[in-house]
Amino acid sequence: MKEQFIRSMKIMLTGIILISAGTLHAQLPTYTAFLKNDLMTANDTYEFDLYLSRTGTLPLELANFQAAILVDPAFVNGGTITPAIIGGGSELNTLQQPASIGFSASESCIKIAPEIPPRTLFPETQTSSTDGTIISTEGTRVCRIRLSNSVPFGNTQINPIWNFTVQPYRTAVTAYTGPEDQRVNTFITLAESHSKTLNLTLLTEGLYNPTTGLLNKTQDVDDDYNSWDNFPGLVADTLSILLAQTSSPWNSLWAVHGVSLNQNGHCRIPVPGNLNGTYYIVAKHRNSVETWSKAGGESFASAITSFDLSNAASQAYGQNLKPVTGGKYVIFSGDVSSFTPSVQDGYIDFFDLTQIYNLNVNSAYGYQASDLTGEGFVDFIDLIMTYNNSTEGIGMNTPPNPAKRPGASNTQLTE
Repeated sequence: MKEQFIRSMKIMLTGIILISAGTLHAQLPTYTAFLKNDLMTANDTYEFDLYLSRTGTLPLELANFQAAILVDPAFVNGGTITPAIIGGGSELNTLQQPASIGFSASESCIKIAPEIPPRTLFPETQTSSTDGTIISTEGTRVCRIRLSNSVPFGNTQINPIWNFTVQPYRTAVTAYTGPEDQRVNTFITLAESHSKTLNLTLLTEGLYNPTTGLLNKTQDVDDDYNSWDNFPGLVADTLSILLAQTSSPWNSLWAVHGVSLNQNGHCRIPVPGNLNGTYYIVAKHRNSVETWSKAGGESFASAITSFDLSNAASQAYGQNLKPVTGGKYVIFSGDVSSFTPSVQDGYIDFFDLTQIYNLNVNSAYGYQASDLTGEGFVDFIDLIMTYNNSTEGIGMNTPPNPAKRPGASNTQLTE
């Protein structure tokens, strides 16, 4: 009876410590949570990864994680959503990998349930001797999620927003903190540690198809001239996005690479939640001119920032866009080289023409920057497009002080 009483007291004490642990430790590990690698595999199927990364100097040993993600009802488009966690998509320790997911239609909320923490404070009450996952600074994938819709998704983007209230469900992160021999499951959730979304729409001149009004999917080609889509689903190509200061020296504050650019020109970019100011949006594509958003920049005070570089020339700094059939505007293509191989210099000139010409006469093929139209071959069309833009003196149009701009000759993009 006495042993049972002591055991009960220990369990009660554990609960008290879990509640108050946030006040016991002056320094807690910090993190960021974000959604990335979005992929529209079909018009009724959408996938993305959920990540955690450590942001401070203190190690982050994950104890528990649950998520509530609100999505735009217009994206659901009146359909019935069936969510699933894709197996093999988690980098968490086995016991911590999410296994339960649901979708509330009335609240348009994705709910990811937590798993039991891998260990508790006292050995007598431990459910496992397994440690929690050590979250890396590069990012640790929690899981990959698939949303299947009974109808095609709408033209509106997913617009995910993290929810932190009890209803309809709560996002919560806990970590093991304190001395190594007495680590405590501590609530470390901060709203500002969760990503925002930049919904960006842009079209590149080389990939734009005036007949469909969409971007062609880039192709890869083998030695037998067999071709296939370079990216899965509805992804046309990838690009890099930067956020830059709106005052001199216009330094880059944050960047992300390998962003999926869909055929409709849409791309969703997770932005750190602590970026609350006004910034220039800078788009860098492997064979297009670096393009900045219009003078003054865009506010990132809200959870969702939407910006369209395809609906008016005035959307780009210096109106540096080209009008095309269908009332759209595209980013100029043809910037593929400089004095340094595989590095763009921000201008379409003789060096670009020479590179494309030499590859053309040598019948170059495959996924490479000099193939502006993306069909897998460097041909006469790529050469003509580059020539026309070079004769017009097309190049970057950015704020003054180019030595401090975030892109151009000191930035190399991988293919």
